Amino acid sequence: MRAYLRGRALRCGASEFAVRARGASALGAMWDPQGEAAFVTDAGSSERTGSSASEPRDDSRRTSSRAIFRRLPDLARGLAWIPLGEFPTPVQFLERLGKPYEERSGTNLFVKRDDLSHPGYGGNKVRKFEFVLGKALTERASCLATAGGWGSHHALATAFFARQLGLSSRLYLFPQPVTEHVRRQLLAMFGCGASLFARSRPSLAYLSLAATSLGRAGRPFAIPPGGSTPEGILGYVDAGLELAEQVERGEAPRPDAVVVALGSGGTAAGLALGLALGGIDAEVLAVGITTPLVANLPYVEWLHRRALNLLRAHLSASEMTALTHPRLRVVQGFLGRGYGYPSAAGAAAAKRALTTEGLPLEPTYTAKAMAALLSFASESAAGKTYLFWDTFSSRPIDPLIDGASIRDLPADLRIAVQRARRQSGREPNPAPGGPRPPG
Repeated sequence: MRAYLRGRALRCGASEFAVRARGASALGAMWDPQGEAAFVTDAGSSERTGSSASEPRDDSRRTSSRAIFRRLPDLARGLAWIPLGEFPTPVQFLERLGKPYEERSGTNLFVKRDDLSHPGYGGNKVRKFEFVLGKALTERASCLATAGGWGSHHALATAFFARQLGLSSRLYLFPQPVTEHVRRQLLAMFGCGASLFARSRPSLAYLSLAATSLGRAGRPFAIPPGGSTPEGILGYVDAGLELAEQVERGEAPRPDAVVVALGSGGTAAGLALGLALGGIDAEVLAVGITTPLVANLPYVEWLHRRALNLLRAHLSASEMTALTHPRLRVVQGFLGRGYGYPSAAGAAAAKRALTTEGLPLEPTYTAKAMAALLSFASESAAGKTYLFWDTFSSRPIDPLIDGASIRDLPADLRIAVQRARRQSGREPNPAPGGPRPPG
């Protein structure tokens, strides 16, 4: 079986992407790997060499850089977008991990390495943010705001790319089980310079986010959980079309099913739409990693319709009809104790992926989705091909943490995290008047 890595190393190389401060207001110049630049000016508007801020971007450059613009060239005109990631991401044959299933039933396993989508911080938010942050800059935002759990990948991605673009960030964070992974994510948010605000439960974090978006000071731009806006979902419509192009070039197999973690729903909704638009008749198996009150089929179908409506003007009536009903199934049963809690099946699946393929996963999303993949493979009909979509960032975050510890966090957040760690048995109770435990 081919490794489907023609012309592409597994590890993305160094990027030309850089941000340079411009004057006291720390204005950013963002350069993408292909050499196309977008500038944020004092007014927060977009400037380009040889064009005014009100003029459209160079459509020829855009249509050559992303699959969605190659498929729908007219979409490149007037749609806010900035290049952030390194695409296409490679498709890898999971030869050792999948060997038992191949020998038993001819089932083959592959992975789409979106964990390598950016050299600094990858994962599924990079694709979404090319569209979400493009809109933010168009609206002259100087601050990005969002909400999430203490270990939220979305919150860290918001802080990371805000810093890359010379913007500030505000993160409203609610508790989740404090694993080592969660602790490091939280410290990386702090290391990226985000303003962190502790909230006791998700509803209060989201209310704070809504209130922030109503204010005018600093022109905050509110990003909903997971970046799953209609524009953000287009990032995974592009991803589905990218995979279709890789299949056409012989760089990837034609999958029977695509397995992906289901949180805020935008990744699964966009993939289902993009795969169908690209002529890939694969079912998207969206594995719930949070309560079914959030991770459910009607909600994902609603997100799918919202993204499809953005494309309406660029599709024929017959295409709209064909794309209305996505090939998508929400899979429950792999959540375990709850959101953020590691599961035994997830831990076992993550260990197998790491030891057989060197593929790192994290406990909240991708480990549970991998457990589902292995379950599907063990029960698979003969000759099926499964593709696992890796939404985790496998890039090391030590450079983002930069020596920070829990004691460096704002007092209310530090106290809440330490209390949660003590309750879980991960941190001893400090002696009265004694030193604080290390972060």
